[in-house]
Amino acid sequence: MPVAPATPALKLSKTAGTITTQLGGSSVVDGGDTVTYNYVIENTGNVTLSNVTPVDTGPTFVGNAGTGTMGSFTLTGGTLPLAPSATVTYTATYTLSALDVYRAAGVANAVSNTAIASATAPSGATVDSLQATADTTIPAGALLTLTKTAALNDTYGIVAGEAEAGESIAYTYTVANSGNVALTNVNINDNHEGAVLPANSFTGEALISEGPLGTPASSDASINGIWDLLQPGATITLTYIHTVTQEEIDNQ
Repeated sequence: MPVAPATPALKLSKTAGTITTQLGGSSVVDGGDTVTYNYVIENTGNVTLSNVTPVDTGPTFVGNAGTGTMGSFTLTGGTLPLAPSATVTYTATYTLSALDVYRAAGVANAVSNTAIASATAPSGATVDSLQATADTTIPAGALLTLTKTAALNDTYGIVAGEAEAGESIAYTYTVANSGNVALTNVNINDNHEGAVLPANSFTGEALISEGPLGTPASSDASINGIWDLLQPGATITLTYIHTVTQEEIDNQ
């Protein structure tokens, strides 16, 4: 009876798990968070295969190569060498960089990962599967962080370090886009002199850090107390100068 010729072959099925939060230190998905990929490799040929493993360089983000870290492959199911019709399962975890997240957050299926499976046939030949792709989405998460400081211009110094009528206090507001999507019309809502300050009360708008997306990451058409566009990871400051009145001294 003739023996069937050796026909080594592999099939790869790949899925993406849910992207973690919290690992990156924020309540939204950010750099340091992870996505775990699952690879099921089936021997669809008629010979036993050795050195069976996924080959995966990591995901892309809206078509851009990832700048995070692809972890090693872990065998989580099945046995090797891989007999005909048998399957093995691997997992590998990709750790997102901030740039990865900012490029793709909120864009449906923008995290795309393509891999193959590879093995060695008894003849020593390399056997590769067809490509398998798994897409996933980074949820959009808007988040602002605000800090406020005050500095007294102690012009008169009658009582050092204490505000007096005619002196000024510079309030500096540092606003960071600590989410993963761009924000528009960023402004300060603060009560002074018994009312919310109008936007045009603020001066000295300045971009402190533009974030990983780079120039032009953030923009502002004019100094008007409203920052037009603040990209994720970017930080700005705004300043309000308050002149101390005699009434305030009298009523303290």
